[in-house]
Amino acid sequence: MLEEGVNIFHGFGAISAAHSESEIQAALDAVERIAKKWRDKKLNLN
Repeated sequence: MLEEGVNIFHGFGAISAAHSESEIQAALDAVERIAKKWRDKKLNLN
């Protein structure tokens, strides 16, 4: 996640009411990018 601009070390990736909608969306977008990278790597598409 850090490679995608999201630091999840503190709190182990927890999202709370203290996070704004844009911060939550940024975290979700980062997860999606990472999942695509893993899928592409597994399928040797990289």
